[in-house]
Amino acid sequence: MNCEQVITSILVPLVSACIGGGLTLLGVRLSLRSERKKEEKNRIDSAKPWLYSLDRREDQDWKSVYELFFSSDGRIDPTQKPTTIIIKNTDNGIAILDRIITETTEYYPVAGKVIEKGKKAHLYIQWAKSETLVNMRLQLHDVYGNEYCYEILQGNESNENSWHIKDIQVPVKKKQRKIKNAGNRNC
Repeated sequence: MNCEQVITSILVPLVSACIGGGLTLLGVRLSLRSERKKEEKNRIDSAKPWLYSLDRREDQDWKSVYELFFSSDGRIDPTQKPTTIIIKNTDNGIAILDRIITETTEYYPVAGKVIEKGKKAHLYIQWAKSETLVNMRLQLHDVYGNEYCYEILQGNESNENSWHIKDIQVPVKKKQRKIKNAGNRNC
């Protein structure tokens, strides 16, 4: 065999096979990465606790209601009337409430912090005396550790004393948490 025959019969097919195999492996890797991202998104969507507000008139069934108390100092003052927000969790995922954040204060659950699938809850919040009730957020997470935020809004056209929540953010992985204090508005 001369040198030209060696190159055309051995080296060219060998190099072609290596390039083809490498490109195939790269394609498989990209496909697997894409599939993992889709599965992760589906897993997050299937576990997201979707909360929504209920009007007091819709709140008829008192047997399946969780009562969750929030306070800035960890105590419930019986002389102060708390603000009540009535919410319901869908059948999608379990909600684990972490805290309520305002411009100046953080409020943590004193009694209870979990709302199971399909259950209602009364959130009782004892605001600090100096609270401005501005930029209020309810921060919670699901069973996988993904965080969610809901904006707490006061009043509507028909009833100024009503309180409700509004979903404001897509989930953030727990390992990417950046919330360190009440002044941080990442939630």
